[in-house]
Amino acid sequence: MLLSSLNSFGQIGPSSGLSIVDDQSLYLIPTTILSAINLTTTAITIHRLNNPDKQDKYRTNAIFAIISGSLQTAIGIGNISANYKNAFIPTTLNIGIGASTIVTSILRLARKKKTKDTLESFNFLYSLTVDNYSIVGIRLVKKFN
Repeated sequence: MLLSSLNSFGQIGPSSGLSIVDDQSLYLIPTTILSAINLTTTAITIHRLNNPDKQDKYRTNAIFAIISGSLQTAIGIGNISANYKNAFIPTTLNIGIGASTIVTSILRLARKKKTKDTLESFNFLYSLTVDNYSIVGIRLVKKFN
């Protein structure tokens, strides 16, 4: 069995403060990537919402957009207490872009195909009385031809 030992000598001094990756770039890189993804998916979703006559084949894109929008919103909320310079602007951008992506994608998923005229409809009714009580109810409307 052969054993060897190496001795190494070095000098320990104060750190220069330079690093390849710091907290700000660890935050700004995902912000940039997720902003590009979410702005693109939001633009596609808004285009789909404005053209209801076209067939919406790829609704799974809206699910992906909800996930990426939630991730960007979570990154923004998690960075609210950041202490580096101009941290507030990317935080509000992350929360705003993420939330708008989530909302438009939920609207896209909630929207069904073009509605046809029906003879029956349910309506929610809300009214205030003179004594400041509120009345909530459901109204059924039946159309006769």
